[in-house]
Amino acid sequence: MYVCVCKGVREGDIRSLARTETGLRMRDLRERLGVCSECGKCGRRALGMLREGEGGVTDLMDRDLQTC
Repeated sequence: MYVCVCKGVREGDIRSLARTETGLRMRDLRERLGVCSECGKCGRRALGMLREGEGGVTDLMDRDLQTC
């Protein structure tokens, strides 16, 4: 399923990146995949996927979402 239609990023792309790198933040997804760099509608889903992968999230990630 697509998470970011603007950049063509799928759930698998985010999960794959999360498996290879620990401590990812929204800023990292934006730099590497382009998530949340156009319209911003994908931000909540992408952040949710980061939370699922880490079993929790820091306040820094929530703050990163505000800069989408």
